Amino acid sequence: ENWGRKRLAYMVKKSKIGYYVIFRFNAPSNIITKLERFYSLDEYILRFLTIRLDKDAIEQLGKNRAQPVSDVSEGFGSLKVDDLKSKEVNELDNN
Repeated sequence: ENWGRKRLAYMVKKSKIGYYVIFRFNAPSNIITKLERFYSLDEYILRFLTIRLDKDAIEQLGKNRAQPVSDVSEGFGSLKVDDLKSKEVNELDNN
């Protein structure tokens, strides 16, 4: 989900405005760790938050949305983050 450009509540890394994006996916913990490392090294990502939803939250989300949660447990291949920047992330699983 792309929430778009919004004013931040306080300055983060000298920025007053940021783009909010939500990614929902299923993945093993080793992929999550690698993805978080990528997020922390990427200069275009000011902040990120990774949370684990319980079964009840996933069911409720499914009722509210027709869009299914992506399954990335087989690896990422090449994941494009076009909403944030025009840079391609290649094979996070191999790092």
